[in-house]
Amino acid sequence: SGRLVFRSTPLAQAVAEVNRYSGGKVVLDTPQLKNVPVSGVFDVGDTRAFVAAVSDLFALEAQQEGAGYRLKARS
Repeated sequence: SGRLVFRSTPLAQAVAEVNRYSGGKVVLDTPQLKNVPVSGVFDVGDTRAFVAAVSDLFALEAQQEGAGYRLKARS
């Protein structure tokens, strides 16, 4: 359907699903958040929107690495 739908999906699982459809990979560098539930609807391949949403929601810093992103706790 061209959309990724997450309903209380563990963040690590959502990241893995986004990575299936993205040229650049998202790395969750904050292990304590891997099981935190995330909900939302994102267009397949719109990695930037996903990264922006979870960064705001969980106070993460998104560092761009090539075509991907590294998400880590804000310092």
